[in-house]
Amino acid sequence: MDTGDPAPRIVIRPNCNFSGRGAALIFCVMTLPVLVVAAFWALKGYWLVLPFAGLELLLLGAALAITVRRGRYREVIRFDRRHVRVRRGYAERQEHVEFARPWTRAWIEPGAKPAMPGRLFLGASGSRCELAACLTEEERHSLCRRLRELTRAPALPEN
Repeated sequence: MDTGDPAPRIVIRPNCNFSGRGAALIFCVMTLPVLVVAAFWALKGYWLVLPFAGLELLLLGAALAITVRRGRYREVIRFDRRHVRVRRGYAERQEHVEFARPWTRAWIEPGAKPAMPGRLFLGASGSRCELAACLTEEERHSLCRRLRELTRAPALPEN
């Protein structure tokens, strides 16, 4: 949480420090041995290895791309004197939700089964949005307590 700002802001993101550059490096490092082994067997007459090697690299590339994309997801919660604003999603596509601060509440609904994690919601006046699905159960409960504190906090100066 950014505490230097007069209007508190909470940023929630997945624990993923995997960059596009790191994914490209891993892909290149994995491509070389796969292609060397595939070429070796193809030269021995087992040419059917080549399409499977290509499929393997295609799947690896897709998995790395999905991982990098999921690591870019963000949820930003801003509090000002009258509103709680939630912006969530990826840089190119974000959802914006706004609640009147005096009526905003945070709560956790238990999972459908005991082994399933609870779901954290922030809402007011019949509308709600789910937050922090990428956090652990303990972190979600801690965030819920903090959100309750911030929605009950004295009025802050307007930005």
